[in-house]
Amino acid sequence: MLSAALLVRCGAAPVNTSAPETTVEPLPVLTSLTVQLSSNPLVAGERATATVQAVDHKGRAMTVGAIAWTTAQSSVATVSSDGVVSAVAPGTTTLSARVGTVQGSLSLTVQSRPPGPAPVASVVVSPFSATLEAGQSMQLDVAVRDYAGTLLTGRAVLWNSSAPTVAMVSATGLVTALSSGTVIVDASSETQHAATALTVTIATDTDIVVNVPIPFAYAVVGDTVTAVAAVTSRFPLTGVIASVGGQVTPLQYGPIGGAGARGNPMGWTSRLNLATLPYGPYALIITATDERGHQRMSAVPIIRNPTVLGGTKGQTASK
Repeated sequence: MLSAALLVRCGAAPVNTSAPETTVEPLPVLTSLTVQLSSNPLVAGERATATVQAVDHKGRAMTVGAIAWTTAQSSVATVSSDGVVSAVAPGTTTLSARVGTVQGSLSLTVQSRPPGPAPVASVVVSPFSATLEAGQSMQLDVAVRDYAGTLLTGRAVLWNSSAPTVAMVSATGLVTALSSGTVIVDASSETQHAATALTVTIATDTDIVVNVPIPFAYAVVGDTVTAVAAVTSRFPLTGVIASVGGQVTPLQYGPIGGAGARGNPMGWTSRLNLATLPYGPYALIITATDERGHQRMSAVPIIRNPTVLGGTKGQTASK
């Protein structure tokens, strides 16, 4: 019996203990480059972005490293190292891309710009960011350029504040800080936009404190608005003024509501005439000055709207 068992074991199939064979995929080999342009033809002064589609030896898309860009006629069009093509003058040229020994090319046509003003290609607002105290103002600068980078003058620019209660902006880009917070001021011309980020803080100097009663009916009645402020100062005040739209009016200290308004709180107040100001939003700025020449400001937004039919100004009730 033992001999038979040994014979059975000796006759068993041998066990394969070698590692399985593995296939190593060869690295892709670049065989072709196809140049593509975001816009073709171009008008003189315009720009476009060039890209490439790379294919390996098996017809598969692959990624490539650095690309060497060139144009055959730089007088017609130029190309930057990152593939931004700038149309210079009417004509035809060849845009080429090279990676190693593989090259791809594209025929580029530049056309004459049609008569008329060049379109706005970029808008830049400065400063890019700033910090203001409530009550302070700052003029923003804007530069409008065409595709060739030429500064354009006389182009309409629209200004907008993302948070008018924090800071308001005039039609000319004058920003007035109103209350603490952050705000984005946007400038647009034709289809192009740019913006600046502003932070508004509350003054920490407590020598002078200017408080504008909020909520207060800073409503424009007809062509006038009443400015009211409560001012406390460590040093004697030399004056308190209100300014709106470039117009400055001194405020008088007395009972709010006018002389003879018994029982009313005391404060600085005056009625401002807005008849000469165009319709639109304004910042009414209260500025207090002490004997040292130190100043503190506070501001509120007001709006001068035209009187519509059915309003009270200049209307006579029917009987």
